Amino acid sequence: MNKLFKTSILGLSIMTSALLASDILVTIDGTNITKQDVNAYIGQISPGTTYQSLQEGQQKQLLNYLVEKELFTKKAQEDGIEKTEAYKQEVENLKKEAMVSVWMKQMQNDIKISDDEAKKVYESQKKNYEEPESVKARHILVKTEQEAKDLIVQLKDLKDDALKDKFIALAKEKSTGPSGKDGGDLGWFSKGKMVPEFETASFAMKVGEVTAQPVKTQFGYHVLYVEGKKPASTTPFEEVKKSIVTQLQTKEFAKKIEALSTELKAKAKIEYTK
Repeated sequence: MNKLFKTSILGLSIMTSALLASDILVTIDGTNITKQDVNAYIGQISPGTTYQSLQEGQQKQLLNYLVEKELFTKKAQEDGIEKTEAYKQEVENLKKEAMVSVWMKQMQNDIKISDDEAKKVYESQKKNYEEPESVKARHILVKTEQEAKDLIVQLKDLKDDALKDKFIALAKEKSTGPSGKDGGDLGWFSKGKMVPEFETASFAMKVGEVTAQPVKTQFGYHVLYVEGKKPASTTPFEEVKKSIVTQLQTKEFAKKIEALSTELKAKAKIEYTK
């Protein structure tokens, strides 16, 4: 039993070490920068954004910046910058800014907003949370009707993934539109976003269908493929409650801080030299 316990502890220790090692993104002269460090830094600049959500190029750029920051910090320490009066004054200024910033955030977070208050705002702004009916489509744009008909013939007997894959390949090869390089992908769009002929055809189609006939517009002839459809909907209150509460807290905080500023100025002895 004791041997088994020791083996388990050893295994856990190895797993923990491996996990910690996997979180290390870069090491500079023995100093590790981990995913947690990077996410904490990103969170200060763009709340809700994480290292994992960044594109590869952005990740490399960010890591390069943090590496430079670490190297410059060490160089500044070696040059004795911490002993200078300019550095000490800068630290004091930053302390004051941090103190006021944390105090203000705490004051705003302490403002209580009831569910009823938030729900009232939700109901009054309900139109802002309405999502219209939308379609996700791809298209192949060509110059002539015959070209479009030939493409439809190549696609008509295909279904499901085979149809989608073939459509994407043809769009990349044949489409003269800017979306051709993306397989004709137009993303999601609602009514009023496309030219009338294109809109009418795409909203009338079923998911997984290709147009039976070319669709003519001012740009040329289109072959359409509908990839998805969403009915009109309203975002539920619970999904937007947090943002509404923050909105109300911010509004109430602005009133409070203005009143407090007036009160403190009235009590203080303030003398302007100019």
